Amino acid sequence: MKKENYVVIGNSYVSQKIKKNNMNFFYIGRHRNDMDFNEFFELPLEDRFNVEEYEQSIKDILDFCKKIQNNYGTIHYVLANTEQTLLVGAIIRDTFCISGRRFEELIPFRNKFIMQEKIFKSKVLKKKKFISGDNVHVDFIKDIVRDYFLNKFPIVIKPCSQAGSRNVFFVNELHELINKINLFKKESIEFLLEEFISDSIIHIDGVYRNGELKFIIAFRYIKDCLSWHKKGTPMSSIIINDNKKIKEICRFTKEVLRNLNSNNVVFHLEAFMSVQGELTFLEIGARPGGAAIVPCVKKIFGVDLLEESLKIELNQETSLLNSGYISDKYEKNYAGWTVLPLKEKEYCVIENIYGLDKLPKEVKWLDYVDENQEFNKFYFEDPAIGKFVIQAESEDEVIKIINNIENDVFIKAKKIHDVHI
Repeated sequence: MKKENYVVIGNSYVSQKIKKNNMNFFYIGRHRNDMDFNEFFELPLEDRFNVEEYEQSIKDILDFCKKIQNNYGTIHYVLANTEQTLLVGAIIRDTFCISGRRFEELIPFRNKFIMQEKIFKSKVLKKKKFISGDNVHVDFIKDIVRDYFLNKFPIVIKPCSQAGSRNVFFVNELHELINKINLFKKESIEFLLEEFISDSIIHIDGVYRNGELKFIIAFRYIKDCLSWHKKGTPMSSIIINDNKKIKEICRFTKEVLRNLNSNNVVFHLEAFMSVQGELTFLEIGARPGGAAIVPCVKKIFGVDLLEESLKIELNQETSLLNSGYISDKYEKNYAGWTVLPLKEKEYCVIENIYGLDKLPKEVKWLDYVDENQEFNKFYFEDPAIGKFVIQAESEDEVIKIINNIENDVFIKAKKIHDVHI
């Protein structure tokens, strides 16, 4: 039997179910030890986190794929289901006519300006003021602030294609805004300016197949990604159970997906929610959410978002039935998750982790660092020391347990001064 050829990029999810004898696997990225590969293209090492690093090596990556086709035959599937790998996977499919998601379909989920433009065309979604950095010149910044933002500060400036709230700034006065614009332009970073919205942030995660929602669940952030990245706080959220808000969340999500013209996607959508439940679009990713979202959804609802995303890449139909927030009939689930950061930013080794013996029975799933595990050898990775899924009898109880975990669980790490690369 002729073997099928799979290209796996970065940390993209690969199910044990597809690791069979009649398959060849080829890897693009850095060290990965959870599976064997026929050949390996090592991504050049960077000294900083960069979501666009795969696209920057696209010529060499395409040459590697051409070599695979010459030596092994047709590439059948490209597995690229993380924020860093979505676009390069699409470029490979486009170049070699491989089935699966194309660049045109995925670019609105990666470029925040294109994303906002498509959402802005909706007649029923609440609009947010924004402007592309291409249209921003510091000589006319006073006019831009007056005409686009009505002289209201703070103004948000952020990259179009990064992730994890990196290089997102809230600017409070004109001189500071000019400095940030010049910094982005000097670094050749594509950026946009946005209106600041003070409402709380929620995340909505789900499965959308053949233009139909198959699963959807929404959480309210207690501490969000920006706080994690800027302040080094834990990141956590809890499930939203308000029936009126759920109806609006479902309507809003369907409209967002309709405007992005994607019929098959596992999505992670973020939005601002007012006290009244009114939603304003923030951003969306065409992949499962990070932090502890995937294990929380799997533990509480039995839906594996990673497997569902893989099915899309393998052109397989979902077996999910309508569940979650699809109908008016839903079962309340008081649950949430928290992820604890490693505060050390230098090369270090974990010596001990404390507080795990204090965890209550309401902690339904957890994952934590190992003793002697090393971090930050090459650059600051934003790693977690522990991830926890909680389910309890009430929302207040879930929040209380999350707070206790964040106070009780901590690690001791030793700095390593000799770095040999």
